[in-house]
Amino acid sequence: MVAASNLQKNQACVEEYSTVTRYREKCISFLSNLWGNPSEEPLGSATSGSSEAIMLAGLAMKRSWQERNGCFDRRLNVIIGSNAHACVFKFAAYFEVEPRIVPVTEKSNYVFDVDYLEETLDCQTIGVFLTLGSTFTGHYDPVAVVAGHLDDHEARTGNNIPIHVDAASGGFVAPFAPGREHIVWDFRIRRVLSINASGHKFGMSSCAVGWLIWRDRACLPSSLLVESSYLRGAQTAFSLSFSRSAAPVVVQYFKFLSLGMDGYVEKITSLLLTAGSFGRQLERTGYFTCVGPVLQSAETGKYSDSYWCNSSKCQSCSTGDKGCGLPGLPVVVFTFSAAFRHRHPYVTLTDVGDRMFERGFSIPHYLLQGSGDNGSDIEVLRIVIREDTRREVDTAYAHLMETVKDLTGT
Repeated sequence: MVAASNLQKNQACVEEYSTVTRYREKCISFLSNLWGNPSEEPLGSATSGSSEAIMLAGLAMKRSWQERNGCFDRRLNVIIGSNAHACVFKFAAYFEVEPRIVPVTEKSNYVFDVDYLEETLDCQTIGVFLTLGSTFTGHYDPVAVVAGHLDDHEARTGNNIPIHVDAASGGFVAPFAPGREHIVWDFRIRRVLSINASGHKFGMSSCAVGWLIWRDRACLPSSLLVESSYLRGAQTAFSLSFSRSAAPVVVQYFKFLSLGMDGYVEKITSLLLTAGSFGRQLERTGYFTCVGPVLQSAETGKYSDSYWCNSSKCQSCSTGDKGCGLPGLPVVVFTFSAAFRHRHPYVTLTDVGDRMFERGFSIPHYLLQGSGDNGSDIEVLRIVIREDTRREVDTAYAHLMETVKDLTGT
């Protein structure tokens, strides 16, 4: 009802639909506060998904470097993890910036490998893009750790290199997850100048709305702002699009009001616990091994206790289970166990994915390219636990078991 009644309203008509404009500004203010921004005058945009937000954030980084250095004809570069979303690579290609890729592998625990950062930096680096919630595995890049390395780099060279956090999914998960007070990734880190998130993912709005928030007005060069006045009233905007439906913005505001902080905490915690439970079910079969963060724990010896929740209010931790896992998205990313591959070398994950599709479940199947030992690829399947799919987890598990048994003849 909320979406349908606002579907034909145009966000660009700021005077005609002033209520929509007010809702948008309230959402921007809420997100700025949620992400630790101390500014009393939050600056942000509602975009056409995170794709546009990423383009705008990168363009602001590029123009800031050009104006700061008084140079507009150099080939600039941006640092990107190999786990970055395709839109980050599109930004580099479309706006003629050299992408310098930092590897993300099993060795680095599927996050941005800071050991390779220093060698990619120079005086023409406009910024570093980090991912809070990888599309491939659900892991959070170590924003605070990268920021520390950039602080050291600035102390040695004088180069002040900012960070943009692509929190398309994680921006609406990390602030509401168990142990959230221990996860520092946002504007509390001074080097983070901008953050984007997708409202239609874990923000639970309708498709498609993205949000882009800047630390302050100094982060957005005024030369990128374009004024228009041919609709009633004048407006100044920084966007790649103009006319678009107001529906997802209004739905986002409705969700913020109706759920509140407690409601989001309850829903996100439930999704994370469901993902952890489902992943453990898969591993107990002996068929699969999970690579997602919800099942990685201190027992692996890969992470320090500071990454753990250990909250007395966390159902999973307080019941003596393995805990709620590392910070990450409620996704289950899994591959065949070594024992299963040894026993059934002829069965592939492609077979599993195709059989599951025939049963009505579309499970993405892809390669984590170069992520394994000696640069080998890791073949995986991924199931995202969302509010609209959580109730289907038991059915999906049953079909997965039947599919494996059919393929192995057991």
